[in-house]
Amino acid sequence: MTNLEQYTVKNLVEKQVLPNAVINVLLHYYLIVQNNAVLESKVANRFTAAAAKLAEEKIQTPEEAMAYMRKANQQATAEKNKRQQTYYAKKRTVIQKETLPDWAKETESDKKDEAKENGLSKEKRAALNAEIDELFAELEKGESK
Repeated sequence: MTNLEQYTVKNLVEKQVLPNAVINVLLHYYLIVQNNAVLESKVANRFTAAAAKLAEEKIQTPEEAMAYMRKANQQATAEKNKRQQTYYAKKRTVIQKETLPDWAKETESDKKDEAKENGLSKEKRAALNAEIDELFAELEKGESK
């Protein structure tokens, strides 16, 4: 047990803010569940803050402490996941969209002109198709010779 751990736990026990069983639940959570080998300064600070929160909530039994720590852990996990999703969403956002210059955009008059060119009468279309067929027939005769 390090000096920091001794000081932190001794301080909580001496103040008698929380019962020893609740302090044991906190120690178990921060050392075993959170997978910390020792209560280093960051962990000790979180441990003390959690003890203060438990005292504020007037938690007196180990069962209440375990339920509270589970709830706090679930909220922290959900918040962490939300932050990660937000980070990745921001990372993938399109910053700038390209716009076409005016000369490259198709105007309404261009569309109407194109429609007029494609809007051949049935007779003209039939005549052109017949001419195309004749040209293909002449081409095939020329190749077969």
